[in-house]
Amino acid sequence: LISYLLITKKKFIFKKKKKLNQINQLENFFNIKKLSFFVPISDAEKNEVNLILDNRYRYIVLFPGGNWKPKIWPSQYFNKLIHLLNNKFSNLRYIIVGSLLEKKIYYDSIKRDLPSELFVDLMGKSLTTTSAFMNKSELFIGNDSGLMHLSVASNLKTIALFGPTNDKIYG
Repeated sequence: LISYLLITKKKFIFKKKKKLNQINQLENFFNIKKLSFFVPISDAEKNEVNLILDNRYRYIVLFPGGNWKPKIWPSQYFNKLIHLLNNKFSNLRYIIVGSLLEKKIYYDSIKRDLPSELFVDLMGKSLTTTSAFMNKSELFIGNDSGLMHLSVASNLKTIALFGPTNDKIYG
């Protein structure tokens, strides 16, 4: 509403189309060939990553949470996935990301019957710290969420788990 009321020489009013990918809509609206994203990481965050992550291992970032229950893959499935991956690969470690509230809900279920040394707990850490760890990881597996979009912005290979939302629009 404010856009229509402002007095200017020229107006650009973006209206979302419900069946088109949002990134493509923004690229077309602003006449940008390809949107690129950048997450600023401090030197302290880069140093923290280098101190915590061990180069002998490959890291997979897991996000079990989300803001809407129908979009959330059950945490026991993340646990089963880790068991399956560990039976096949010996050099994997898992970085669990999300809020402190999500930690209370999902963390123990994901780690059940697994050794603690397999995990790096980033739940409750800042988005830039999370992105710094994503930059040194191999893969993100998580629910359709802001953290899924952060993984894409961090140039991390991403497996996005979509519930009833449209992946063609939000993927």
